[in-house]
Amino acid sequence: MANVLSGDDMNLAAMIKKSGMSHAELARRSGLSRGGLYLWLQRAAGDGKASTAQRVAAALGVTVEELLKAKGKR
Repeated sequence: MANVLSGDDMNLAAMIKKSGMSHAELARRSGLSRGGLYLWLQRAAGDGKASTAQRVAAALGVTVEELLKAKGKR
């Protein structure tokens, strides 16, 4: 079964919206502060710690590759 949050045409904002989570909830599930999540979201796709990308991807239920691909689509 395909992951409903992944897709070639989906950007990160659409991925988060489709998850049904607020940024506050995504931050909580990722173990980040809301400010930390905000800063990570503002950076380019390859910027930031790999561990942060792993935590956000796990919270969204997608792979890091899917997350970074979506993050690169603005």
